[in-house]
This record gives sequence, C-alpha cells and structure tokens, in this order.
Amino acid sequence: MKSIKFLFSSLLCFLLINVNLLSYSSAAQAGDVYWPDDDWDVATPEAQQMNSTTLTEMYDFIKQYNLNFHSVLITRNGYIIDENYLYNAEITGEQKFNTTSSYMIRKNGSLHILYSCTKSVISLLIGIAIEKGYITSVNETIYNIFPDKWIYGDSKKNINIEDLL
Repeated sequence: MKSIKFLFSSLLCFLLINVNLLSYSSAAQAGDVYWPDDDWDVATPEAQQMNSTTLTEMYDFIKQYNLNFHSVLITRNGYIIDENYLYNAEITGEQKFNTTSSYMIRKNGSLHILYSCTKSVISLLIGIAIEKGYITSVNETIYNIFPDKWIYGDSKKNINIEDLL
C-alpha cells in the first residue's frame, strides 16, 4: 500500500508541476506576464484560467487515499492560487515552526521531522555560495572553508561539502 501511495503522490506532484510550467509558458507567449517582487498577490483559480472544482477534487483524492502531503502551494502566472497545510490528509490551517530544532510543531501539538527540507535549503544555499564565489565547488573540503575552527583532527580533513549533502 505504501508503494501505491508513493506512486499516487509522485504522479500528483508531477502533474501539478507540469500544469504550472505549461501555464507559465502560455502566459509568456501572450506577452502579459506579471511576476511578484517582495509580495505575492492572491487570485482565484478562475481568474487564472483554472478550475476550482479540480482543486477540490485534488483534496478529495488526497483525503480518499490518505496521502501523506504536508502542504500544498499552487501558483500560476505569479499569483498564489491555493495554499493549504494538511495533517493526515485533512486541511488544518497554519503551522507553527520551532526554529531551535529540525521539527515542525503541528497545530495539534505533534511533531514532524524536517530533515529532508533542511537538506534542500542547504543545497540551495550552497549553490548560491558557489555562484557568488564564497566557495569554489561542492568538492571543496570543510577544512579549507573553516581552517581556524577545525577541531576534528587530521583524519577528517578530506570531508568535502558533497559528502555532507
């Protein structure tokens, strides 16, 4: 059953990403592309040529198969169309984050481990650091970046950024 849930989750993510990419492509060809700066405006699905019934069906599908989605954010043409947070396939509302650990505290008080999310953010930041020239590549050793802070001995001096990602 887990493999079926994973398959459905993967397929749903794939479809949502492709629908969003196709919508951006068609809007770009039309020449009237809005893109947010610091703030994202919110629009109804219909205002962005989407069907709100389809979104309702998506949430029904998630609930029916008890898919393990934690959040859904749908954008189109630079507008937020839908944003929801889920727990056990039920929409719960806003989440609170505990910034002192790798856990998200859910509205009902239960915890959700965020390790994979943290790796994604760290990978993004490493890419930015490489682009800005702060580090040369993921092959650079941690020792070369922080030689004055190194307390781990000679045996670990060859650990590079890629090893930690």
